[in-house]
Amino acid sequence: MHQTFQRDRFTWLAYLSLAFYGYFLNILGPITPFLKDELGLTYTVSSFHFTAFAIGILLIGVGGHILIQRIGKQRSLWLGLFGMSLSAGVLLLGKSPIVTIGASFLMGLIGSLILAIVPAALSDQHGEMKAVALSEANVIASLFATSAPLLVGWFAHSIGNWRWALGSMACIPILMFLGEGSSQSNSALLVLDLLGGHRLGSLSGILHDLLERGLYRAGAGIE
Repeated sequence: MHQTFQRDRFTWLAYLSLAFYGYFLNILGPITPFLKDELGLTYTVSSFHFTAFAIGILLIGVGGHILIQRIGKQRSLWLGLFGMSLSAGVLLLGKSPIVTIGASFLMGLIGSLILAIVPAALSDQHGEMKAVALSEANVIASLFATSAPLLVGWFAHSIGNWRWALGSMACIPILMFLGEGSSQSNSALLVLDLLGGHRLGSLSGILHDLLERGLYRAGAGIE
């Protein structure tokens, strides 16, 4: 029996999440020469940005499943998206190698939750059609990754500031969350919750329930 591949809202969310990760995974190479010149780094110190990112990926590969099991796939996915975004912002504003290398580490550490969740979630969502979903996700992610050096070069040449290539894409998770039908207030609650907010009395309990509903809509399809 012929099966039709259905791309629902979660499928597109997963595609965009993996594409977002691929973009920032591939952007360190093009921006490192600019960081080297602006911060007066040696080739050895500038290479630590790649090392820090890679260490973050390895740590998530070893222990990421503990966090995912603890807070759930929905929250882990959004934590990865917003964590990558905020870490990119720190890299964007950093004025010392300690800050920029630390930001690279956080990008690899927190952002790689996306890589840990999306392929498995797509496989669970589409079952026998998972090969199609994974192929499409990888194609879209590859296109975004390829655009990273192009945008760095374009922004650096056209307006003289490579940081726009980082800053413009760092806003994508906010747009993705709002695009899932959540209000700006619920988006703010999500960020506060991910940063470690706690329930305080009945009012906070109500806010937590609202947050849970927003995450359910945004992450529909993730078991």
